Amino acid sequence: TLAESSAVAEFAARSQKTAGGHVGVAGVSVGGTLALLTAADPRLQQRISVVACVAPFGDLREVMRLATTGSYRDGERLARHVPPPYLRIGLARSLAAMLPATPSTAALCRELRALATTDSAVDLPAQAFRDAGPDAESVFALLENTNPAQFDVLYDALPSDVRAAVVSLSPVRMAELLRAPVEIATAPQDAYFPLSQARALVAASPRVRLTITSLLAHATPRLSAAYLAELRRLDAFFVRALRAAATGPGYTPRQETT
Repeated sequence: TLAESSAVAEFAARSQKTAGGHVGVAGVSVGGTLALLTAADPRLQQRISVVACVAPFGDLREVMRLATTGSYRDGERLARHVPPPYLRIGLARSLAAMLPATPSTAALCRELRALATTDSAVDLPAQAFRDAGPDAESVFALLENTNPAQFDVLYDALPSDVRAAVVSLSPVRMAELLRAPVEIATAPQDAYFPLSQARALVAASPRVRLTITSLLAHATPRLSAAYLAELRRLDAFFVRALRAAATGPGYTPRQETT
């Protein structure tokens, strides 16, 4: 998916219909993460005018910790946050797809895709993981673990290719490659990705500007009079993003708007 995102952006930037050869990239939730990773692609660094994203994650390893143990690293401490149960299902599907393609891993992926994404916890197909071999079993061990103290040990036991993929899909690890201004908007209490994910991106790159607003419930605006006072702040997020897209690449100083 990331490769396709980069290919589409590169195609658009090279199009004669694209003003100045620059394009903006935008996304919501995981789509926002893909937008950040696309903008960090060395082939596209100088062609991206702006990155605008709502509630992205910055570090996939921490998302894995959160989805399995209900905890996440916030600086030097571990904080608690219980995400919706289907975050773990999405993680299981992604990790299984990183395993080498064999008939047994293909069968595992089919079983995972067939699982219902409900608000209730769902059992993962233990036998399918076992049938897919030792690498799949190490993934299953991490997915089944709920003890925060065991997470790092189980993560380090994952296949090296899986760990390398996790790093390559974590924008915070690629933030130094960003050249375009980055606008991020997120809620102070996001259901999926804690605020620390966005703040880590701010710390990793001076290009990132963060807008924190209760108008957002993850990727969905809250249509409530209680949050109307914050509408100007969210409006400014969109205006800055559109202005950057219209004027081309620029520099956005580090700033956080609460």
